[in-house]
Amino acid sequence: MCCLTCGQVFGSREEQTEHYRLDWHRFNLKQRLLGRRTLPEEVFEEKTRTGDVSSISGSDSDSSDVSSESELLPSVSDSGQTPQIPRSHKVLLRNARGQLISAYRCVLLTGKGDIEEPVELTASLQSLDASTCWVVLMMGGGHFAGAVFRGLQVQEHKTFHRYTVRARRGTAQGLRDAQTPGSAPRSAGASLRRYNEAALLKDIQDLLAAWAQPLSEAQRIFLRAPHHNHALLFGGRNPPLTRGDPRICHIPLSTRRATLREVLRVHATLASLQVYGKDTPLEDIIGSPRRVWQKRQKAEVDPPQEDTTAPEEEEEEEEESPAGELETVEVTLGTLHLREFEVMPKRNRKRRKKRDKKVEKGPCAKETGGQPGLEAVTELQGEAEAGLLPWSNGGDPQTQLCDALFTACKTGDMQTLRHLLGVPENGGLPEHSEDGQSLDMARSLLTQPVDKQGCTLLHVAAQAGRAEAVCLLLEAGADPALRDRQERTPYCTSADRQTRNAFRKFMVAHPDKYDYSRAKVPGPLTQEMEAKKLEKKRAQKAQRKQREQAQREEQQRWEQEQERKQWFAALSDREKRALAAERRLAAQLQDTGTTPANIRGFSYVDLVEGLRDGRFYALKRILCHDKEDRQAALHEVEMHGLFDHPNILRLVAHCMVEKGTKHEAWLLLPYVKGGTLWREVEALREKGSFMPEQRILLILHGICRGLQAIHSKGYAHRDLKPTNVLLDEDDQPVLMDLGSMNRARIEVNSSREAMAVQDWAAQRCTISYRAPELFTVPSQCVIDERTDIWSLGCVLYCMMFGEGPYDAIFQKGDSVALAVQNPLTLPSTTRYSAALQRLLFSMMTVNPQERPSINEIIHQLEGLQPAPAGQDTTQI
Repeated sequence: MCCLTCGQVFGSREEQTEHYRLDWHRFNLKQRLLGRRTLPEEVFEEKTRTGDVSSISGSDSDSSDVSSESELLPSVSDSGQTPQIPRSHKVLLRNARGQLISAYRCVLLTGKGDIEEPVELTASLQSLDASTCWVVLMMGGGHFAGAVFRGLQVQEHKTFHRYTVRARRGTAQGLRDAQTPGSAPRSAGASLRRYNEAALLKDIQDLLAAWAQPLSEAQRIFLRAPHHNHALLFGGRNPPLTRGDPRICHIPLSTRRATLREVLRVHATLASLQVYGKDTPLEDIIGSPRRVWQKRQKAEVDPPQEDTTAPEEEEEEEEESPAGELETVEVTLGTLHLREFEVMPKRNRKRRKKRDKKVEKGPCAKETGGQPGLEAVTELQGEAEAGLLPWSNGGDPQTQLCDALFTACKTGDMQTLRHLLGVPENGGLPEHSEDGQSLDMARSLLTQPVDKQGCTLLHVAAQAGRAEAVCLLLEAGADPALRDRQERTPYCTSADRQTRNAFRKFMVAHPDKYDYSRAKVPGPLTQEMEAKKLEKKRAQKAQRKQREQAQREEQQRWEQEQERKQWFAALSDREKRALAAERRLAAQLQDTGTTPANIRGFSYVDLVEGLRDGRFYALKRILCHDKEDRQAALHEVEMHGLFDHPNILRLVAHCMVEKGTKHEAWLLLPYVKGGTLWREVEALREKGSFMPEQRILLILHGICRGLQAIHSKGYAHRDLKPTNVLLDEDDQPVLMDLGSMNRARIEVNSSREAMAVQDWAAQRCTISYRAPELFTVPSQCVIDERTDIWSLGCVLYCMMFGEGPYDAIFQKGDSVALAVQNPLTLPSTTRYSAALQRLLFSMMTVNPQERPSINEIIHQLEGLQPAPAGQDTTQI
């Protein structure tokens, strides 16, 4: 493992993680992003010691006007430019006594840019007095707070707050609203936020206009505002503030939400000086993250004395120290040792409670995981059993006894607590101890505070959630009406319900022992009340389970309904008609009192083998519910008997089989191994491939030959689609499913006949391959065989582009009847010849009179197919 930026090699994962936290690595990353050369570790450390490298962590200011990192980073090029030394937000001055005085640079700003002389800084500091006028303005997130200060006094102040950002979604919501500022809001919440933004803008503008005089008289204007709010302060015809005004300074410290309290805190921080002793190290004044964490363990330096006096007091301090004796101190600190802050997560309260429950199981340190408090109690218990109490060996007896009682109440050590208070385990009379003085001392401590918060031992046990210790203390005489410094009784500070119930149960057994109303104990808790509560909880739990079970069942029913709808939408028209017939039959059988059996579909196709010849055949079994269905099956048999053509599927044999009250028509057909044309198209689409044009022409020519044979006998197929075209081993198409075939020319002379033809087409013709004239049949028209030409064009489109022209429209649930009335559009990228595309457009003409006949299409296809080898042809 190695770092490609710094070239450092690691021996373990820990070394790699530690390296990524170094300022050296972060500095090299920034150098690499700026297109500059990275530095070795020795060179970087040397530059940090000499002050050639600026801060890696950036400025402490939250302002958005800080300079970019590219300006702060020094250039490692060989140019003769001197790297810019970063400036801190504070200035250090030394007086005649040798003390260091720290003040914010923005307060002492002289207005001369980067050139700052000690004399000018001192004069600027001495110019502050009780009449100094400062203005602090803060805004952001729908909040605004501003105040005008004259010395320490607040002359004027104002705060606004409006709902302008969504909770925890302020940035995302603002960006979404700003993308389309001219459009209407998409929700009521967005509309409310936009209204509040405009109202807040007007309120701030009116306030700043009213504060025009204080803003003009102010020596300093401290500002904290996001970038998108700068137009409010510096834009417009008469802006309240002017860009480039030297009085305007951004607040150089971290701020919280814009409130009056925060404005007062910012002013007090900026108006205060920090005075340090002459022997105070500079590292402690400027500070570093590692130094701050180390102060918890060992404080080696006296803390600085802060002087939060007013500006006039600052002036008196400076008058004692002549301005000429002050000097500016430049400090450079190394940053190679700095690390990222390691934020420790908050402990989970629930886990802590679980650990406390484990402690209650036994007083031994081994069983409780070795907690320090329990070890002390265990030692104390052992000494008590031996008759050697701690206070008998020296020291303050009362303090020792108080500590022992506090620890026992905190940890719930009942055995030690009973021994110290002299209460027997069986709850009888108090034991007579030889050391009566220690027992009286322990009883007296029950009513005295044991910590700085004024808590009694009963408070300690209640806060720790020790119900048994609470009962024992109450029996020993601990008054529950005593309060701590926050006027809280032990019952009010209880950690859980079990502890609170201990007070109420004790009240049942001893109703007159204490003033329970003053102790804020609500009332006694009897066993009957607990049983009723338990029964009520059980009933509520059972009702909740019933509601959840009902919700789950409702969710399952909804999901099943959605799945059923999706399954029904994916069915073809023929399958939908078969399903409707099954439902109709089931309803009829239910009315007659019988139950339907073995109803599975409109027709089935089984693969069978001949006993005599051993060949495979396809056995089509058509379920016939009534006489109409039997006539339809016999009509299909009749249509098969009309044709003996290689491109039309022939009928080998047929019969009608009775099955109870139903019949099945069995049609024995030849078995074609190639499958349907739709399966071939779907396989190519899944592979991301396409059908070559020569193969399309070959298959289309075979389909046209079959249609030519049908049209020549005065019939039309009416349901031509890729699933009704089979492909044999030689890739020759074979037309099948002749059940929708009828006479080619249908004369319509009335609206009733037109409606009948339209209903018949809706049942027999697939919707995405149906001709436009069959969707809305006029009352005076002639429907002829050119409906097959439209379906033939849809089949050609499917072979070219992998799906029918109206399959996607039907699957989305849109109207196919409206879509077929519009001219056909092809995908922008097509790989087929223009002649084939012209043929497709001619077949899919909305007006049936303009479509070519099947003979004309065959003639065009013969012109598009390549000539045999050795034959010269010229296409006209």
